[in-house]
Amino acid sequence: MIHLVINRLDFDSQMDQADKKLIVIFFMYTWCGPCRIMSPVVNRLSDKYEDKVLFLKVDTDELEDIAREYNITGYPTFIFVKNKSKLDELVGAYPDRLKDMVNRHT
Repeated sequence: MIHLVINRLDFDSQMDQADKKLIVIFFMYTWCGPCRIMSPVVNRLSDKYEDKVLFLKVDTDELEDIAREYNITGYPTFIFVKNKSKLDELVGAYPDRLKDMVNRHT
C-alpha cells in the first residue's frame, strides 16, 4: 500500500516509523501524465514489497516545501532513502528502471 502524505508532520512521522525499511518517496502532481502512468506501477511494487519497502506519495501541489527540500525539478521523481540517508534517485516514467532500483536497494 502506498501512503499518501497529507502534511509535513505526517511525512516526518512516516520517515521516523520506517525503521530500517527502504523508503521510496514518489514526488508527483495529480495532473502529470507520466506521474499517472507510474502510479499503477508503484501500487504493484508496494503490494509486492509491503514488508520491506515504505512507499510515500507526495503531491507537490500540496507539499511544495518537501519537494524543495529534496530539490525536485522533474516529475515523477523517486527518492530512495534508508536509515534517513538518500541512496538513489530516479527522474521520469521508467517502470523497469524503478523495479530494478527497488530490487537493488531491498
